[in-house]
Amino acid sequence: MTTTTQTAIDAIRERVDLGDLISEIVLITEDGDGCLVGACPLRHGDGDGVIIARAASGVWYCRTCGNGGDVIAFVQRTRNMSRRAAIAHLWGRLIDASTGPHG
Repeated sequence: MTTTTQTAIDAIRERVDLGDLISEIVLITEDGDGCLVGACPLRHGDGDGVIIARAASGVWYCRTCGNGGDVIAFVQRTRNMSRRAAIAHLWGRLIDASTGPHG
């Protein structure tokens, strides 16, 4: 991995809000402990998948399927993308946000 790629990954992990990203796909609620909870957006046959996310630390986990990780892993799994494609997608999102009407 190049230094530039690692710099991009660090920026993505720091600046992309995991809670915002998840809430674009499923309804989530805060449990009072700083955890966000909702239905897992990964297609579970039983419909019982529960995703738990800690936006402050940028990690998520599904109690049913055991998938979890950071914002990059979330995009990989929910959009069926390679790691490289997920990084490019999130980097583009950061660029768009910084060059938008208020960026």
